[in-house]
Amino acid sequence: WSKGDDSEPAWSPDGAQIAFTTVRDGRGAIFVMSARGEKPHPVLAPASDAIGQSSPRWSPDGRRLAFVERHRERHSSVRVVGVDGEGALDSHDLSSPDGTAASDESHDDMPTWSPDGRFVAFSSDRSGDAEIYVWDLHAKRLWRITNHEGADWLPRWLPEGALAP
Repeated sequence: WSKGDDSEPAWSPDGAQIAFTTVRDGRGAIFVMSARGEKPHPVLAPASDAIGQSSPRWSPDGRRLAFVERHRERHSSVRVVGVDGEGALDSHDLSSPDGTAASDESHDDMPTWSPDGRFVAFSSDRSGDAEIYVWDLHAKRLWRITNHEGADWLPRWLPEGALAP
């Protein structure tokens, strides 16, 4: 990122707002602005050890955003937060039932919302290689969905709510 870069625009489901990645104060951050072009505002200030935020994704109801926050310790996490900046949750705070926890070097990336907004799927290398995980936001639980040799990336939901094979 360099000063003045705006990228990764994402329209809210109702088309009234745009979330995007921008560089302010030397770090990437997620900002939201109205579609009419009114002054943008940050969603959530990056954590003190963060080098930037990217990949904003709107929840289906338009009330929350999922995004990636990259940290100096060489890890990244998926964060979910209300568009007003309230209720922030971090994927690195979760362990899956099989005991797979994030480390200081694991990378959580590529968040995508389920059609009903209850789940966020993402890729993570917390098990050693990239696998797909699903985060249940209501139960605050995490499940590893894939377990393959090689990398599994780009999770996608089918319209009826199942993950695409």
